[in-house]
Amino acid sequence: MEPKPDSIPIFDPTAIDWEEIERLRKIPGPEKVLIGLRLQELARTVTIAGIRHQHPDADEEEIRRLYIERISKRR
Repeated sequence: MEPKPDSIPIFDPTAIDWEEIERLRKIPGPEKVLIGLRLQELARTVTIAGIRHQHPDADEEEIRRLYIERISKRR
């Protein structure tokens, strides 16, 4: 079944690309740390953008408070 062009892709654990996994395993440790930090920054940016979208009138202090509140719920 072909996904609709406007649909959000769903992770399919049966569609694992084992060659990609092997390539990722060969990445040196320090580079993996940098990749992780970039992903963390991307997640922060997307989360803050979502908060700004949901609360368009919020000032920076309110956005910071909502961000901290949101990430605290994840733990």
